[in-house]
Amino acid sequence: RNGTLKTESTSIKNLNGVLINGYADNITIDNVTFDGFNNYTVRIDASQNVRITNCTFKGRRVPGEFDYKTTFGVAVRNGSAGIVIDGCNFEKIQRPIFCGSDASVSAPDSRGPNTGIRFTNNRSEYIKEREIYNTDSGESYAGGHDYVGHDFWYSDDYIFSNNSIVGGESWGIYGLGGNAIITNNSIVNSGTEYPVGENDYPPSTSIIQYW
Repeated sequence: RNGTLKTESTSIKNLNGVLINGYADNITIDNVTFDGFNNYTVRIDASQNVRITNCTFKGRRVPGEFDYKTTFGVAVRNGSAGIVIDGCNFEKIQRPIFCGSDASVSAPDSRGPNTGIRFTNNRSEYIKEREIYNTDSGESYAGGHDYVGHDFWYSDDYIFSNNSIVGGESWGIYGLGGNAIITNNSIVNSGTEYPVGENDYPPSTSIIQYW
């Protein structure tokens, strides 16, 4: 509670802020600022009853420049349940929330869909596209398919309500099956270049995509 986790490293890839796994239960993260992590800022694996409230997640992206350093805000994976993200700010994060599993549903750490997720009263600003990595030059740049902003890919019984999404070039909300309640959200500038005039990959055209 009541602190800051910050990294200024530009050389370490896949740098995580907090990892919660191994059937952890009853975890609270409150009023913490996460700054500059370039992979999973908070990753929850096969755990339950985790509350993340009143936190700020800051990416490194500078307006007018492409920076791929930050991808995930909160990742909920591998059969986690009872996850609450409420009253948080996500700034320059490509995927404020990602709910998924390991690549194979038969993998040892894959324990079925994530359930009982509540993403409420949050603000997500400046969601950006994914990068392409040039193996010849070693450089990354904007391109490829857009990342989904709020991704409930492998989830059931989730609520996405009273959130504000500003400046998301990527798809705003994405769901793949399962039961969902999506209500009272404000989505502004989704599907547009943000800031206007940037010369990067074309934005997505779907604000909400549910399969």
